[in-house]
Amino acid sequence: MSSLVHSKSISVRGSFDAELFDETHASDVLHSLHRNKKFCDVTIHTDDAEFPVHKCIVGSTSGFFDRLFSENGNNSKDIRVTDVTSSIMRVIIDYVYTSTLNVTDENVYSLFAAAKHLQIRKIKRHCMQYLLSDLVPKQYIQVHEKAKKLSLFELGEKIEQLISDKLSTDRNSLQHVPSNDFTKILELRNKSFVSEEDTYVAIVDWVKFDYTKRSKLFKDIFQNLDIHLFSRQFLKEVVLNEELVRTCNSCLNVVVDELAKGISSPKTNSRKSTSKEVSPSFVVSTKEGTLHKFDITNASWSDIHKKEFPRKETILTFHEKLVYVIGGVDTDGLPSNAVSCIDVTSVGSGWHDVTSMHVKRRHCGAAFFDGKMFVVGGIGVDGDDLSSSEVYDPETGKWKRIKNMNIPRSHPSLVACAGRLYALAGNRNDEKLQSVDCYDPETESWSLVASIPLSKLYGPSAVQIGGAIYLIATIGLHASLEALKFDPANNSWSQLTSYNLPYLYTSSCAVGGKVYMIDKWRKGDEIAIYDPQEDDWTTIIPQRKLGHRVRVSMAI
Repeated sequence: MSSLVHSKSISVRGSFDAELFDETHASDVLHSLHRNKKFCDVTIHTDDAEFPVHKCIVGSTSGFFDRLFSENGNNSKDIRVTDVTSSIMRVIIDYVYTSTLNVTDENVYSLFAAAKHLQIRKIKRHCMQYLLSDLVPKQYIQVHEKAKKLSLFELGEKIEQLISDKLSTDRNSLQHVPSNDFTKILELRNKSFVSEEDTYVAIVDWVKFDYTKRSKLFKDIFQNLDIHLFSRQFLKEVVLNEELVRTCNSCLNVVVDELAKGISSPKTNSRKSTSKEVSPSFVVSTKEGTLHKFDITNASWSDIHKKEFPRKETILTFHEKLVYVIGGVDTDGLPSNAVSCIDVTSVGSGWHDVTSMHVKRRHCGAAFFDGKMFVVGGIGVDGDDLSSSEVYDPETGKWKRIKNMNIPRSHPSLVACAGRLYALAGNRNDEKLQSVDCYDPETESWSLVASIPLSKLYGPSAVQIGGAIYLIATIGLHASLEALKFDPANNSWSQLTSYNLPYLYTSSCAVGGKVYMIDKWRKGDEIAIYDPQEDDWTTIIPQRKLGHRVRVSMAI
């Protein structure tokens, strides 16, 4: 009895190649399965149609079906999809089996929305490219409004970027945009991509293109500008010499008032304070967005800003008496790239807008390092955890993208220590991370360092004291507080004394060489203190509660 052996060393018989490679085999099989409907093991039901399909094929293309089939243990025979019409589902299933997508002007928005719901990235990307091809500025607002209506955040964000690019580098292309749409275009600009000075020049050019009809609109359009972001030289040499400004009393008064202030805007971080210093203390933001200061000596809370902040799920950081509130979600529940600051030492100080970030994000990490504000990770417009990072220079008022972290993460703790920046823990796809990303400003790159030795950390927060990082977290809900120390010089972790105080999610800051912690879900009713020198814990009971849940990171 003989046996047949295939070996790579005997792959050619004469001039015949014994190895068969049929490049159409896989597609032929998929076409056949789709055409003949053989071996189907699940039926997708829409509003008025049903589609017999194969779980392994549909699930490998769609993240939605992949998760659905996995959760049901692959036993479900019937799946009902209510958010996709039968005509769109037919187009999608044809693509799954044939790799051919039939996109038209009539179905592109519905197809885009369905692909977003079913988590099919290639269809989303193709629909985006289809909509953006040959798009002219006069169509920007129409497309953006459609994107907002259908919650197509990526498309809306791309339109905002295109608008910013046009304002900055191709202003002439905007000259034919109608008045109503031009005003909306200005509202949608991303200030991290286009300066206010470039926007001003674009406004002047647009008005002068049809001066007779548009000059009377200049006064209202001028109000769209944040002139405190203009340089004094630009105000003097360009704005004050513009006829449109000089013939508009209200515009002229705004410019003159700005020049008369004689002080720098919030972006230069040089606002002078008239109030007395209160030390030691720290600042917190509540779930509702109000700001409060805690006086450690007197164990008392005082209100800094009682008006609720319009964005939720923000992150807080502190630099030179300014508290910065970063990202979060807006009043429509969508991730935001907005950044605001307030001088916590100046009586009656209000919020000031800072240049917006490149990326819309919530639950990100933020920290000042070498005089600049770094923001990393978070959750983006599609609900995905982000690896993107960017840095803000208060002196120039501009953001710069830097390299992505190695691991996408939301809810990270970001700490500057020993000349580097560390992004610790956080979540990825709802899994709690132990990894730590380290950013080296000299090489402008991220690398992974020693992982946190404890798993399933709830609400970890970290601070820097004496050239080391102290991380506080709980292992489980309402568990005791665990303390760990990271030594950057030795790239090593050590576990410190724990504290039997049931916390849920910690929020911490360093004041006077000690770590002060609050439970984000409590109302400031108890503050835990860790002393690294003594490796010991104490608590402070404030004179009053805040009356709100503290959900946002502290700032010293």
